[in-house]
Amino acid sequence: DEDGEKDAGRRLVRVLQEMGACDVMVIVSRWFGGTNLGPVRFDHINNMGIAALEAGGFLRTLNP
Repeated sequence: DEDGEKDAGRRLVRVLQEMGACDVMVIVSRWFGGTNLGPVRFDHINNMGIAALEAGGFLRTLNP
């Protein structure tokens, strides 16, 4: 459920696919804190998803 964040999930899935994430689930939650972030909010969502995968060791090595 993207709850008004149009295409946020699709963008995050694309980033995860490009990074080689496999058999994982990433949940990113955000709330409105009073400041309109504009399109940069998608960068923040993607970066948090990537950080979660890195912290959990779920990313495939691209250069063996």
